[in-house]
Amino acid sequence: MLCKPLKALRTPLAACLAAAFAAWGPSADARVTRIIIDRPATPLAQGPTEPIAYETITGRAFGELDPMDSHNSIITDITLAPRNGNGMVEYIASFFIVKPVDMSKSSRLMWHDVPNRGGRITISSDLRTQGDIGLSGAWQGDNAGASDASPATRVPADAASPTPVAPSTNEWVKVPVLTGVTGMKIVRAIVDGTHDPDVLAQHRDVRCKESVDTIREALTGNYRPEHVVALRHALEVYDFFQAKVAECDVEIESVLRDLNNDRPMPTAPLPSVRHARGRNEPAFDVRKSLYTLLGADLSQIHGLGPYSVLRLVAECGDDMRKWPTAKHFTSWLTLAPGNKISGGRVLSSKTRRSSNRAAALLRIAAVNVGRTQTAIGAFYRRLAARIGKAKAVTATARKLAVLFYNALRFGLAYADPGASYYEERYKQRVLHHLQRRARQMGFVLVPSTEPTAAAGVS
Repeated sequence: MLCKPLKALRTPLAACLAAAFAAWGPSADARVTRIIIDRPATPLAQGPTEPIAYETITGRAFGELDPMDSHNSIITDITLAPRNGNGMVEYIASFFIVKPVDMSKSSRLMWHDVPNRGGRITISSDLRTQGDIGLSGAWQGDNAGASDASPATRVPADAASPTPVAPSTNEWVKVPVLTGVTGMKIVRAIVDGTHDPDVLAQHRDVRCKESVDTIREALTGNYRPEHVVALRHALEVYDFFQAKVAECDVEIESVLRDLNNDRPMPTAPLPSVRHARGRNEPAFDVRKSLYTLLGADLSQIHGLGPYSVLRLVAECGDDMRKWPTAKHFTSWLTLAPGNKISGGRVLSSKTRRSSNRAAALLRIAAVNVGRTQTAIGAFYRRLAARIGKAKAVTATARKLAVLFYNALRFGLAYADPGASYYEERYKQRVLHHLQRRARQMGFVLVPSTEPTAAAGVS
């Protein structure tokens, strides 16, 4: 694209947007059809010598070009570009505005910059002191806009002032993520040559949360041959890895079957399932094979599903006697405090750095169990509120490691008393501590007879 030097325009802001976008090329005839605000006004840091408060606005301008117009011949291969129903070539341009919060304080002078590949204009403090406006706009024909944009307002191209107007579904559709059954059907159909949005939207699965209209609007666009080729290559790589994952599942199942050949089946029946099946779990019944191998169902521990237990056993083995106690095990996992002592004084108790995969698995499980209404979940939330989430994750991961060790080494069964039981015990510990401190100071705690609002301890 051609870039123009910084220039000043004295026109209303919204009219400036339309005029500025139309003037990007010295000869190209571009018409702006609508303007969308992707990111609403964001306050800009105000310096001590700046009397006017400023804000920034990020958005996109949609327009169209006549490919047969001689003025547009400077655009490379415009005659080969896809056209809409009116025979026009559509384009998208991003823009970035720096303007006073109170437009009545503006100088009505706007500095317009057309940077290369979408850079942003920087207005000096001197210009902000005078109330000038800054506009950066670049033709991003290969950029459909940020997927994480949350448009709250739009500015009509013919408006005299940037008055917010609620966006309609015809002007903004958030692109759904192409995952799951619906996404894979659509991707394969696109690769096979189907580019009609109406036909592609019919691949929607009944469980998909996005509507047919949303999917249809999201799939309306230009399917460039080079992009379809790149999509086909990515799909082939995805299918290749999926096939290799399936082969790994077969090998893992075979190894577990060989390990279980000489092991008797536990006399107690397999407990009921506690964790929902994960999307990345092996295709075979991992839980049953592990129950025969270990003699206990470790997936009953909250936070440890069958796949997590399988990976932990792969890292640690099934014989825990190589660690004399649970403390040795947690130290090997680097989940225990790494005390640095000099002269009888503890200099540091941070946990050691490690790339132990078992410790990483337990940390992930700790984050997940922190969202549950269990005793371990209450433990995590209490520590997170007191010492921060990072330390709470490490402490909860250590607690899970101790449960894993005791269940595998001594066959201890896991029984969760519930979050309310843990919180009640914590309350009793706090009360006992307060009573002891009161006795030491010569006081006696007396329960209050007035009702008080219940306060959570987690």
